[in-house]
Amino acid sequence: MVDVQGIFEATPICGIPAQTIARISGLTDRAPSPLGYENHFELYEPPSARREPFADAVEFLTMVQGDRGVDLQEATTLAAEVWGALKPSLSALDRPVRMDSASLMDDTEACALPALIRTGHEQGLMNAEQVDFWTKVCLALEESRIYPPAERGGMARRLRDLPDARGPMDFFEFVCSLPQSIHYELETQWQWIPLSENQRFIEWRERIQPISSRLEEALGSWVWQFSDLDDEMDNDAGHRLLVVHLLASLLPECPFVRYMLEVTGAGNVGELLEALENPANYPTPFVSHDAFAYGEALWLRVDASSVSNPKCVGLIADSEDTLFRLREHALASIGNEVRIVAPPGSADTEWCREATRHNTHFSVHHGWAGALESMREPESVTVFYGSDGEISDSGLTLAVALQKLGKEVHAVGPNGWNFTNLLAGEAQRRGLG
Repeated sequence: MVDVQGIFEATPICGIPAQTIARISGLTDRAPSPLGYENHFELYEPPSARREPFADAVEFLTMVQGDRGVDLQEATTLAAEVWGALKPSLSALDRPVRMDSASLMDDTEACALPALIRTGHEQGLMNAEQVDFWTKVCLALEESRIYPPAERGGMARRLRDLPDARGPMDFFEFVCSLPQSIHYELETQWQWIPLSENQRFIEWRERIQPISSRLEEALGSWVWQFSDLDDEMDNDAGHRLLVVHLLASLLPECPFVRYMLEVTGAGNVGELLEALENPANYPTPFVSHDAFAYGEALWLRVDASSVSNPKCVGLIADSEDTLFRLREHALASIGNEVRIVAPPGSADTEWCREATRHNTHFSVHHGWAGALESMREPESVTVFYGSDGEISDSGLTLAVALQKLGKEVHAVGPNGWNFTNLLAGEAQRRGLG
């Protein structure tokens, strides 16, 4: 019997492709990195049944060896052996095949970061300093509110805040293109191909239209939004089960589809497709929507070079409701000194000690008077502004003054967006000089 619930448990809550939720920079040149980003390593969303950050298993175990100077070929071989020995002890949900726009034909298996740290240490692939650093990365990420609020005006959410069961909005995927590997396999060339020119995709849409209509009639809501493929501003959207149907139909031999067979118990692709066309397998209620930017996660950024080359960073809370973002950045500033500016009456010594437990030293200044002088030492300063989306005049004045001193200044809003390049223009618009 095919159990499509396995699809929902084995894929992230907000979409099939696991989003990047952390990028670690400052690794040595010897450490391989994903997608060609030199000296970067990425962590990903977990399957919805888990609440820990995940990493590509072999890549992580290779990277930590390369970071210690081990030859890349030797590190890769040993990483594959260690992962091969660990895999049999893991359930399918603890070793998901990660699907993204570039790796559908790659057997890219992921694993929870804490389990990889533990294994890397036990097998002698990581030294104590690395174990300490990556454990702190994991803790910082678990504390970070990287997901948007569940409802307008609410608090951004951490991994552990995500619901155990999907909400009505959590079933739909934005479909603006196909994975590059599908183009490569179907068109025998590695290039982006518009959906309107992909004959296999067009044929699948034609086959799925009557099925989609039957599902809509049975469920009372559409399950695939058929866009005008000739309109660059129009895009398809579909229920997650039909997105899996698309992938299984176009590339049935890829590792991700084989993984879908495993987690659902389907004996073959035909059985899986039949189950995906059965309205009885669609959880209700659900809300049909285009899923554009829905559930988009923020990235936590961590600089690994600070462990061996500590820096002094400045963190400024424009208002009390931004202290949670300041705390997150302090936790991610592993090994650095931290200078804090906070509103009067907030951020007492106990709060600061907890927030800066991954830092070598901290100092805190309360209020705007004298704040500029307290930020003389840091080369990099981040100003966190409030939930209303507006930075205060005092915070903006301080940020621009720090820029004039040659500081690297970032202004981060409640949604994590950075409008650093607009600081001077905004100050001029307000008449602040």
